[in-house]
Amino acid sequence: MVRSMRLPAGLALLAACASADGPYRRDVVLGPTTKKVKVRMFWIRDALSCASVMDRCALGQDDFDRMRPKIEAALSQYGGAYNQTLLHVNFGLEGASPHEPDCTVQLQDSWKILPVIRVHDLYKDPSLTDCARYSAKLAGGSFLTWLRSKGIKLDFIGSSNLARAVETAVPFFFEQDHDLLRSVVRGKREVTPVPYLAERAPNVPAALQVDNQPRPFQEQKKLLTKAKYLNLAVGERFAETWPRDGQQFEKFKALLATQIVPLLGNLRDTMPWAAAPEEQFREALEATQPASLKRENHGKVGVQFDWAGGSYETGNSFLRHEYNRLEAEEVTIAFVGHGQMMADYCEDGDAHEKPASNAVYEKLFVMEVTPGVQRGDVQFARTVMRELAGTCGKVMDGPSSSEVVSSLVRRDVAVCQDPFVVSEWIGLKSTPLSEKIFGNSKPTPCMAMADKPDAYSVLPSYRDEGLSITI
Repeated sequence: MVRSMRLPAGLALLAACASADGPYRRDVVLGPTTKKVKVRMFWIRDALSCASVMDRCALGQDDFDRMRPKIEAALSQYGGAYNQTLLHVNFGLEGASPHEPDCTVQLQDSWKILPVIRVHDLYKDPSLTDCARYSAKLAGGSFLTWLRSKGIKLDFIGSSNLARAVETAVPFFFEQDHDLLRSVVRGKREVTPVPYLAERAPNVPAALQVDNQPRPFQEQKKLLTKAKYLNLAVGERFAETWPRDGQQFEKFKALLATQIVPLLGNLRDTMPWAAAPEEQFREALEATQPASLKRENHGKVGVQFDWAGGSYETGNSFLRHEYNRLEAEEVTIAFVGHGQMMADYCEDGDAHEKPASNAVYEKLFVMEVTPGVQRGDVQFARTVMRELAGTCGKVMDGPSSSEVVSSLVRRDVAVCQDPFVVSEWIGLKSTPLSEKIFGNSKPTPCMAMADKPDAYSVLPSYRDEGLSITI
Protein backbone atom coordinates (compact mmCIF):
# COMPACT_ATOMS: atom_id res chain seq x y z
CA MET A 1 0.00 0.00 0.00
CA VAL A 2 1.17 3.53 -0.64
CA ARG A 3 1.98 5.95 2.12
CA SER A 4 -0.75 8.27 3.32
CA MET A 5 -1.12 11.35 1.10
CA ARG A 6 -3.01 14.57 1.64
CA LEU A 7 -5.48 14.17 -1.20
CA PRO A 8 -8.96 15.57 -1.78
CA ALA A 9 -11.53 13.29 -0.19
CA GLY A 10 -12.87 12.11 -3.53
CA LEU A 11 -9.43 10.88 -4.57
CA ALA A 12 -8.25 9.39 -1.29
CA LEU A 13 -9.85 5.98 -1.91
CA LEU A 14 -8.33 5.68 -5.40
CA ALA A 15 -4.89 6.53 -4.09
CA ALA A 16 -5.26 4.07 -1.25
CA CYS A 17 -6.11 1.28 -3.68
CA ALA A 18 -3.32 2.07 -6.12
CA SER A 19 0.05 0.36 -6.09
CA ALA A 20 3.03 1.64 -8.06
CA ASP A 21 3.63 -1.76 -9.62
CA GLY A 22 0.56 -3.79 -8.75
CA PRO A 23 -2.18 -5.17 -11.01
CA TYR A 24 -4.53 -2.32 -10.08
CA ARG A 25 -2.11 0.53 -10.80
CA ARG A 26 -3.97 3.74 -11.55
CA ASP A 27 -3.03 7.31 -12.29
CA VAL A 28 -4.87 9.88 -10.19
CA VAL A 29 -5.27 13.30 -11.80
CA LEU A 30 -4.83 16.09 -9.26
CA GLY A 31 -4.52 19.15 -11.52
CA PRO A 32 -6.30 20.57 -14.56
CA THR A 33 -7.62 18.38 -17.34
CA THR A 34 -5.43 17.11 -20.15
CA LYS A 35 -4.16 19.77 -22.54
CA LYS A 36 -3.93 18.83 -26.22
CA VAL A 37 -1.53 20.37 -28.72
CA LYS A 38 -1.51 19.84 -32.48
CA VAL A 39 1.98 19.55 -33.96
CA ARG A 40 2.42 20.02 -37.71
CA MET A 41 5.89 19.04 -38.87
CA PHE A 42 7.25 19.81 -42.32
CA TRP A 43 10.00 17.32 -43.13
CA ILE A 44 12.42 18.47 -45.84
CA ARG A 45 14.88 16.20 -47.57
CA ASP A 46 18.47 17.44 -47.66
CA ALA A 47 19.95 18.64 -50.95
CA LEU A 48 22.56 16.48 -52.69
CA SER A 49 25.92 16.24 -50.93
CA CYS A 50 29.39 15.56 -52.28
CA ALA A 51 28.95 11.91 -51.26
CA SER A 52 25.43 11.53 -52.68
CA VAL A 53 26.50 12.38 -56.24
CA MET A 54 29.20 9.70 -56.22
CA ASP A 55 26.67 6.98 -57.03
CA ARG A 56 27.62 7.22 -60.71
CA CYS A 57 31.02 5.57 -60.74
CA ALA A 58 33.12 6.23 -63.85
CA LEU A 59 36.24 4.37 -62.70
CA GLY A 60 37.22 0.71 -62.64
CA GLN A 61 40.02 -1.82 -62.20
CA ASP A 62 42.50 0.13 -64.32
CA ASP A 63 42.25 3.02 -61.84
CA PHE A 64 42.87 1.00 -58.67
CA ASP A 65 46.60 1.65 -58.26
CA ARG A 66 46.11 5.40 -58.80
CA MET A 67 43.15 5.72 -56.40
CA ARG A 68 44.26 3.25 -53.74
CA PRO A 69 46.28 5.75 -51.62
CA LYS A 70 43.38 8.21 -51.59
CA ILE A 71 40.88 5.55 -50.51
CA GLU A 72 43.15 4.22 -47.76
CA ALA A 73 43.78 7.77 -46.51
CA ALA A 74 40.02 8.33 -46.27
CA LEU A 75 39.63 4.98 -44.53
CA SER A 76 42.19 5.99 -41.89
CA GLN A 77 39.80 8.74 -40.72
CA TYR A 78 37.91 6.07 -38.82
CA GLY A 79 40.84 5.60 -36.47
CA GLY A 80 40.96 2.66 -34.11
CA ALA A 81 40.69 -0.74 -35.78
CA TYR A 82 40.33 0.74 -39.26
CA ASN A 83 43.40 2.96 -39.01
CA GLN A 84 45.63 0.18 -40.36
CA THR A 85 43.07 -1.46 -42.61
CA LEU A 86 44.07 -1.82 -46.26
CA LEU A 87 42.25 -2.61 -49.48
CA HIS A 88 42.02 -6.12 -50.85
CA VAL A 89 44.24 -6.06 -53.93
CA ASN A 90 42.57 -9.01 -55.65
CA PHE A 91 39.18 -7.33 -55.45
CA GLY A 92 40.57 -4.02 -56.71
CA LEU A 93 38.18 -1.21 -57.61
CA GLU A 94 34.84 -2.29 -59.01
CA GLY A 95 33.03 0.18 -61.22
CA ALA A 96 29.32 0.66 -61.67
CA SER A 97 27.11 -2.36 -62.25
CA PRO A 98 23.36 -2.82 -62.78
CA HIS A 99 23.04 -3.67 -59.08
CA GLU A 100 25.44 -1.10 -57.62
CA PRO A 101 26.13 2.24 -59.33
CA ASP A 102 28.83 3.26 -56.82
CA CYS A 103 32.53 2.48 -56.95
CA THR A 104 33.19 -0.36 -54.49
CA VAL A 105 36.26 -1.79 -52.77
CA GLN A 106 36.88 -4.60 -50.31
CA LEU A 107 38.70 -4.21 -47.01
CA GLN A 108 41.38 -6.51 -45.66
CA ASP A 109 42.91 -6.56 -42.18
CA SER A 110 45.91 -8.90 -42.01
CA TRP A 111 44.56 -12.29 -43.06
CA LYS A 112 40.88 -11.46 -42.49
CA ILE A 113 38.66 -10.39 -45.39
CA LEU A 114 36.29 -7.58 -44.43
CA PRO A 115 33.15 -6.21 -46.14
CA VAL A 116 32.77 -4.74 -49.59
CA ILE A 117 32.02 -1.04 -49.17
CA ARG A 118 30.96 1.86 -51.35
CA VAL A 119 33.67 4.46 -51.76
CA HIS A 120 31.24 7.31 -51.11
CA ASP A 121 30.61 5.92 -47.60
CA LEU A 122 34.16 7.08 -46.77
CA TYR A 123 33.40 10.76 -47.48
CA LYS A 124 33.30 12.16 -43.95
CA ASP A 125 30.22 14.26 -43.08
CA PRO A 126 30.09 15.76 -46.59
CA SER A 127 29.05 19.28 -47.52
CA LEU A 128 26.53 20.19 -50.21
CA THR A 129 27.60 20.39 -53.81
CA ASP A 130 27.70 23.85 -55.38
CA CYS A 131 24.55 23.14 -57.38
CA ALA A 132 22.74 21.76 -54.33
CA ARG A 133 23.37 24.95 -52.39
CA TYR A 134 21.98 26.94 -55.32
CA SER A 135 18.90 24.72 -55.64
CA ALA A 136 18.14 24.70 -51.90
CA LYS A 137 17.72 28.47 -51.95
CA LEU A 138 15.29 28.31 -54.86
CA ALA A 139 13.33 25.44 -53.33
CA GLY A 140 13.09 27.28 -50.02
CA GLY A 141 11.82 30.40 -51.74
CA SER A 142 9.02 28.40 -53.33
CA PHE A 143 8.06 26.74 -50.04
CA LEU A 144 8.16 29.92 -47.96
CA THR A 145 6.09 31.76 -50.57
CA TRP A 146 3.45 29.04 -50.24
CA LEU A 147 3.56 29.27 -46.43
CA ARG A 148 2.94 32.99 -46.65
CA SER A 149 0.04 32.50 -49.06
CA LYS A 150 -1.63 30.20 -46.49
CA GLY A 151 -0.82 32.36 -43.48
CA ILE A 152 1.35 29.64 -41.91
CA LYS A 153 4.15 30.64 -39.55
CA LEU A 154 7.02 28.45 -38.40
CA ASP A 155 7.73 28.21 -34.68
CA PHE A 156 10.94 26.17 -34.95
CA ILE A 157 13.46 25.17 -37.62
CA GLY A 158 15.71 22.19 -37.02
CA SER A 159 17.85 19.64 -38.81
CA SER A 160 19.82 16.50 -38.21
CA ASN A 161 23.37 16.85 -36.93
CA LEU A 162 24.86 16.06 -40.33
CA ALA A 163 26.52 18.96 -42.16
CA ARG A 164 24.49 18.49 -45.33
CA ALA A 165 21.22 18.92 -43.41
CA VAL A 166 22.39 22.11 -41.69
CA GLU A 167 23.76 23.41 -45.00
CA THR A 168 20.43 22.74 -46.70
CA ALA A 169 18.46 24.54 -44.00
CA VAL A 170 20.49 27.76 -44.18
CA PRO A 171 19.82 28.70 -47.84
CA PHE A 172 16.40 26.99 -47.82
CA PHE A 173 15.11 29.19 -45.00
CA PHE A 174 17.47 32.05 -44.31
CA GLU A 175 19.00 33.15 -47.63
CA GLN A 176 15.61 34.52 -48.63
CA ASP A 177 14.01 37.91 -49.09
CA HIS A 178 13.89 39.62 -45.69
CA ASP A 179 10.18 40.45 -45.86
CA LEU A 180 9.31 36.91 -46.93
CA LEU A 181 11.35 35.43 -44.09
CA ARG A 182 9.82 37.77 -41.52
CA SER A 183 6.30 36.89 -42.68
CA VAL A 184 6.65 33.14 -42.10
CA VAL A 185 9.20 32.62 -39.29
CA ARG A 186 8.01 33.68 -35.85
CA GLY A 187 10.46 31.54 -33.91
CA LYS A 188 14.20 32.08 -33.69
CA ARG A 189 15.88 32.70 -37.04
CA GLU A 190 18.34 29.88 -36.64
CA VAL A 191 18.60 26.20 -37.51
CA THR A 192 18.96 23.94 -34.47
CA PRO A 193 20.53 20.52 -35.08
CA VAL A 194 18.84 17.81 -33.01
CA PRO A 195 19.76 14.19 -32.16
CA TYR A 196 18.26 10.95 -33.51
CA LEU A 197 17.72 12.18 -37.09
CA ALA A 198 21.02 11.17 -38.75
CA GLU A 199 20.81 9.08 -41.92
CA ARG A 200 21.39 5.34 -41.91
CA ALA A 201 21.94 3.55 -45.20
CA PRO A 202 20.17 0.18 -45.42
CA ASN A 203 22.21 -3.02 -45.72
CA VAL A 204 25.51 -1.24 -45.05
CA PRO A 205 27.59 -1.94 -41.91
CA ALA A 206 26.94 0.98 -39.56
CA ALA A 207 30.64 1.27 -38.66
CA LEU A 208 31.46 1.98 -42.30
CA GLN A 209 29.27 5.00 -42.89
CA VAL A 210 31.55 7.96 -42.34
CA ASP A 211 29.26 10.01 -44.58
CA ASN A 212 26.53 9.53 -41.97
CA GLN A 213 28.68 10.36 -38.95
CA PRO A 214 28.63 14.07 -38.03
CA ARG A 215 31.83 15.85 -37.13
CA PRO A 216 32.20 17.33 -33.65
CA PHE A 217 30.01 20.42 -33.43
CA GLN A 218 32.75 23.05 -33.19
CA GLU A 219 34.70 21.50 -36.09
CA GLN A 220 31.55 21.39 -38.18
CA LYS A 221 30.68 24.98 -37.32
CA LYS A 222 34.12 26.18 -38.46
CA LEU A 223 33.63 24.48 -41.82
CA LEU A 224 30.19 26.06 -42.19
CA THR A 225 31.64 29.48 -41.42
CA LYS A 226 34.42 28.89 -43.95
CA ALA A 227 31.79 28.08 -46.59
CA LYS A 228 30.51 31.67 -46.22
CA TYR A 229 26.81 30.94 -45.90
CA LEU A 230 24.76 34.09 -45.59
CA ASN A 231 22.76 34.57 -42.38
CA LEU A 232 24.37 31.53 -40.79
CA ALA A 233 22.91 31.00 -37.30
CA VAL A 234 23.14 27.55 -35.74
CA GLY A 235 21.45 26.75 -32.43
CA GLU A 236 23.71 24.97 -29.94
CA ARG A 237 21.20 23.66 -27.41
CA PHE A 238 21.67 19.95 -28.25
CA ALA A 239 25.25 20.22 -29.55
CA GLU A 240 27.42 19.06 -26.67
CA THR A 241 25.47 16.88 -24.24
CA TRP A 242 23.18 14.90 -26.56
CA PRO A 243 24.18 12.08 -28.96
CA ARG A 244 25.33 13.47 -32.32
CA ASP A 245 25.11 10.37 -34.48
CA GLY A 246 22.54 7.63 -34.79
CA GLN A 247 18.92 7.46 -35.86
CA GLN A 248 15.93 6.55 -33.70
CA PHE A 249 12.55 7.91 -34.68
CA GLU A 250 10.79 7.12 -31.38
CA LYS A 251 13.52 8.90 -29.44
CA PHE A 252 13.11 11.89 -31.74
CA LYS A 253 9.36 11.97 -31.03
CA ALA A 254 9.96 11.89 -27.28
CA LEU A 255 12.52 14.70 -27.58
CA LEU A 256 10.07 16.71 -29.66
CA ALA A 257 7.26 16.29 -27.13
CA THR A 258 9.23 17.12 -24.00
CA GLN A 259 12.17 19.32 -25.03
CA ILE A 260 11.03 21.36 -28.03
CA VAL A 261 7.26 21.79 -28.42
CA PRO A 262 6.52 22.93 -24.82
CA LEU A 263 8.93 25.86 -25.28
CA LEU A 264 7.35 27.20 -28.48
CA GLY A 265 4.98 30.12 -28.93
CA ASN A 266 2.34 30.59 -26.24
CA LEU A 267 3.00 27.14 -24.80
CA ARG A 268 6.02 28.41 -22.91
CA ASP A 269 3.64 30.53 -20.82
CA THR A 270 0.51 28.36 -20.76
CA MET A 271 2.06 24.95 -20.01
CA PRO A 272 5.62 25.39 -18.68
CA TRP A 273 5.17 22.21 -16.64
CA ALA A 274 5.13 20.17 -19.88
CA ALA A 275 8.86 20.69 -20.51
CA ALA A 276 10.81 17.85 -18.89
CA PRO A 277 14.05 18.60 -17.01
CA GLU A 278 16.66 18.03 -19.71
CA GLU A 279 19.23 15.97 -17.83
CA GLN A 280 16.77 13.64 -16.09
CA PHE A 281 14.80 13.15 -19.30
CA ARG A 282 17.91 12.42 -21.37
CA GLU A 283 19.18 9.86 -18.87
CA ALA A 284 15.80 8.08 -18.78
CA LEU A 285 15.50 8.13 -22.58
CA GLU A 286 18.97 6.69 -23.13
CA ALA A 287 18.59 4.10 -20.38
CA THR A 288 15.22 2.72 -21.46
CA GLN A 289 15.11 3.00 -25.26
CA PRO A 290 17.19 1.05 -27.80
CA ALA A 291 19.93 2.84 -29.74
CA SER A 292 18.28 2.04 -33.08
CA LEU A 293 14.86 1.12 -34.41
CA LYS A 294 13.98 -1.01 -37.42
CA ARG A 295 11.37 0.55 -39.68
CA GLU A 296 9.19 -2.55 -39.57
CA ASN A 297 8.97 -2.27 -35.77
CA HIS A 298 7.73 1.31 -35.81
CA GLY A 299 4.39 1.54 -34.03
CA LYS A 300 4.27 -2.19 -33.22
CA VAL A 301 5.13 -1.81 -29.53
CA GLY A 302 4.24 1.19 -27.40
CA VAL A 303 6.94 3.30 -25.78
CA GLN A 304 6.67 4.21 -22.10
CA PHE A 305 9.21 5.44 -19.57
CA ASP A 306 9.37 7.65 -16.47
CA TRP A 307 11.79 10.07 -14.88
CA ALA A 308 11.64 12.06 -11.66
CA GLY A 309 8.55 14.21 -12.07
CA GLY A 310 7.46 13.05 -15.50
CA SER A 311 6.27 10.29 -17.79
CA TYR A 312 6.22 9.81 -21.58
CA GLU A 313 4.35 7.30 -23.69
CA THR A 314 3.11 6.81 -27.22
CA GLY A 315 -0.65 6.73 -27.78
CA ASN A 316 -3.02 5.50 -30.45
CA SER A 317 -2.64 6.77 -33.99
CA PHE A 318 -5.27 9.04 -35.55
CA LEU A 319 -6.65 9.90 -38.98
CA ARG A 320 -6.15 13.21 -40.76
CA HIS A 321 -9.78 14.28 -40.47
CA GLU A 322 -9.54 13.85 -36.67
CA TYR A 323 -6.58 16.23 -36.62
CA ASN A 324 -8.40 18.79 -38.76
CA ARG A 325 -11.47 18.71 -36.49
CA LEU A 326 -9.54 18.89 -33.22
CA GLU A 327 -9.87 22.28 -31.55
CA ALA A 328 -6.50 22.79 -29.92
CA GLU A 329 -3.52 25.09 -30.11
CA GLU A 330 -1.18 24.23 -32.98
CA VAL A 331 2.56 24.68 -33.42
CA THR A 332 4.29 24.37 -36.79
CA ILE A 333 7.85 23.15 -37.07
CA ALA A 334 10.25 22.24 -39.86
CA PHE A 335 13.16 19.80 -39.94
CA VAL A 336 15.68 19.05 -42.66
CA GLY A 337 16.34 15.33 -42.67
CA HIS A 338 17.40 12.59 -45.04
CA GLY A 339 15.97 10.46 -47.81
CA GLN A 340 16.11 6.95 -46.39
CA MET A 341 14.67 7.94 -43.01
CA MET A 342 11.90 9.92 -44.69
CA ALA A 343 11.09 6.98 -46.96
CA ASP A 344 10.94 4.70 -43.92
CA TYR A 345 8.76 6.88 -41.70
CA CYS A 346 6.80 8.92 -44.22
CA GLU A 347 6.14 6.29 -46.88
CA ASP A 348 6.46 3.17 -44.71
CA GLY A 349 9.50 2.16 -46.75
CA ASP A 350 7.28 1.22 -49.69
CA ALA A 351 8.48 3.95 -52.06
CA HIS A 352 10.56 2.77 -55.03
CA GLU A 353 12.68 5.90 -54.71
CA LYS A 354 13.65 8.16 -51.85
CA PRO A 355 12.02 11.60 -51.75
CA ALA A 356 13.59 14.11 -54.12
CA SER A 357 16.16 16.54 -52.73
CA ASN A 358 14.43 19.59 -51.19
CA ALA A 359 11.05 17.81 -51.29
CA VAL A 360 8.73 18.66 -48.38
CA TYR A 361 6.47 16.21 -46.56
CA GLU A 362 3.96 16.85 -43.79
CA LYS A 363 3.93 14.74 -40.60
CA LEU A 364 1.24 15.29 -37.95
CA PHE A 365 1.24 14.61 -34.22
CA VAL A 366 -1.11 15.27 -31.32
CA MET A 367 0.39 15.80 -27.86
CA GLU A 368 -1.74 15.13 -24.79
CA VAL A 369 -0.17 16.45 -21.60
CA THR A 370 -1.69 16.04 -18.15
CA PRO A 371 -0.20 17.88 -15.16
CA GLY A 372 -0.60 16.90 -11.49
CA VAL A 373 -0.94 13.16 -12.06
CA GLN A 374 -0.49 11.03 -8.94
CA ARG A 375 0.96 7.54 -9.23
CA GLY A 376 1.56 5.96 -5.87
CA ASP A 377 3.44 8.56 -3.85
CA VAL A 378 4.88 10.41 -6.88
CA GLN A 379 3.31 13.41 -8.61
CA PHE A 380 4.31 14.05 -12.21
CA ALA A 381 3.26 15.36 -15.64
CA ARG A 382 2.27 12.70 -18.16
CA THR A 383 2.93 13.26 -21.89
CA VAL A 384 1.27 11.10 -24.53
CA MET A 385 2.44 11.48 -28.14
CA ARG A 386 0.11 10.32 -30.92
CA GLU A 387 1.08 10.07 -34.58
CA LEU A 388 -0.84 10.27 -37.85
CA ALA A 389 -1.69 6.82 -39.22
CA GLY A 390 -0.44 5.90 -42.67
CA THR A 391 1.84 7.90 -44.91
CA CYS A 392 2.78 11.56 -44.81
CA GLY A 393 1.30 14.15 -47.12
CA LYS A 394 3.65 15.31 -49.87
CA VAL A 395 3.61 19.10 -49.94
CA MET A 396 6.32 19.95 -52.47
CA ASP A 397 8.31 17.87 -54.93
CA GLY A 398 11.46 18.47 -56.94
CA PRO A 399 13.60 17.03 -59.75
CA SER A 400 14.66 13.43 -59.17
CA SER A 401 18.16 12.75 -57.93
CA SER A 402 18.96 10.79 -61.09
CA GLU A 403 18.01 13.79 -63.24
CA VAL A 404 20.16 16.12 -61.16
CA VAL A 405 23.21 13.84 -61.07
CA SER A 406 23.08 13.19 -64.81
CA SER A 407 23.17 16.96 -65.47
CA LEU A 408 26.27 17.72 -63.39
CA VAL A 409 29.40 19.42 -64.70
CA ARG A 410 32.61 20.12 -62.83
CA ARG A 411 31.52 23.54 -61.63
CA ASP A 412 28.59 21.91 -59.82
CA VAL A 413 30.96 19.92 -57.59
CA ALA A 414 33.91 22.35 -57.36
CA VAL A 415 33.65 22.39 -53.55
CA CYS A 416 33.93 18.59 -53.35
CA GLN A 417 37.68 18.12 -52.94
CA ASP A 418 38.39 16.35 -49.63
CA PRO A 419 38.87 13.44 -49.19
CA PHE A 420 37.99 12.83 -52.84
CA VAL A 421 37.94 15.05 -55.90
CA VAL A 422 34.43 13.99 -56.81
CA SER A 423 34.53 15.11 -60.45
CA GLU A 424 37.15 12.49 -61.36
CA TRP A 425 35.19 9.69 -59.69
CA ILE A 426 32.05 10.39 -61.70
CA GLY A 427 33.73 11.32 -64.98
CA LEU A 428 32.77 14.95 -65.36
CA LYS A 429 34.20 16.97 -68.23
CA SER A 430 37.05 19.38 -67.66
CA THR A 431 36.23 23.04 -67.19
CA PRO A 432 36.60 24.92 -70.50
CA LEU A 433 39.71 27.11 -70.72
CA SER A 434 37.60 30.24 -71.29
CA GLU A 435 35.73 29.59 -68.06
CA LYS A 436 38.98 29.07 -66.14
CA ILE A 437 40.30 32.41 -67.38
CA PHE A 438 37.23 34.62 -67.42
CA GLY A 439 34.87 32.81 -65.07
CA ASN A 440 31.27 31.99 -65.93
CA SER A 441 28.15 33.49 -64.44
CA LYS A 442 25.88 31.43 -66.67
CA PRO A 443 23.96 28.77 -64.71
CA THR A 444 25.07 25.19 -65.24
CA PRO A 445 22.50 22.68 -66.58
CA CYS A 446 21.96 21.53 -62.99
CA MET A 447 21.32 25.09 -61.82
CA ALA A 448 19.10 25.77 -64.83
CA MET A 449 16.99 22.75 -63.86
CA ALA A 450 16.40 24.31 -60.43
CA ASP A 451 15.57 27.64 -62.07
CA LYS A 452 12.56 26.27 -63.95
CA PRO A 453 9.26 27.69 -62.65
CA ASP A 454 7.87 24.23 -61.89
CA ALA A 455 11.08 22.69 -60.52
CA TYR A 456 9.95 22.98 -56.90
CA SER A 457 6.20 23.11 -57.04
CA VAL A 458 3.68 22.71 -54.26
CA LEU A 459 1.30 19.87 -55.12
CA PRO A 460 -2.26 20.83 -56.14
CA SER A 461 -3.83 19.19 -53.06
CA TYR A 462 -1.93 21.65 -50.85
CA ARG A 463 -1.73 24.59 -53.23
CA ASP A 464 -5.41 24.74 -54.05
CA GLU A 465 -7.14 23.40 -50.97
CA GLY A 466 -4.88 24.52 -48.13
CA LEU A 467 -3.98 22.26 -45.25
CA SER A 468 -7.40 21.15 -44.01
CA ILE A 469 -7.71 18.33 -46.50
CA THR A 470 -8.13 14.59 -46.54
CA ILE A 471 -5.41 12.71 -48.37
